[in-house]
Amino acid sequence: MIKKSLIWTLVLVITFALVFSTWETRLLWPPLAAVMIILATRNALAGLLAGGFAGAILLTNGHPFHAAVSLIADHLAPCAYRLIRPH
Repeated sequence: MIKKSLIWTLVLVITFALVFSTWETRLLWPPLAAVMIILATRNALAGLLAGGFAGAILLTNGHPFHAAVSLIADHLAPCAYRLIRPH
């Protein structure tokens, strides 16, 4: 069995590699990353968060901090974030 840390590293490396590609089907990567993590860790929440973070990294062109903020503010809890930081 492949070690969990190897799967996490592989997902992270492939995600950052896809940021610089113009490959149109890179949109399929976040669900594939989620499935890989779910199968490796047997934890659905970790896999879904990893897939969401992989998608956020692709949307923010490889900026991990912006990806984390975008994932929380725009996708996971947009109403709660607007209450904390109004526009």
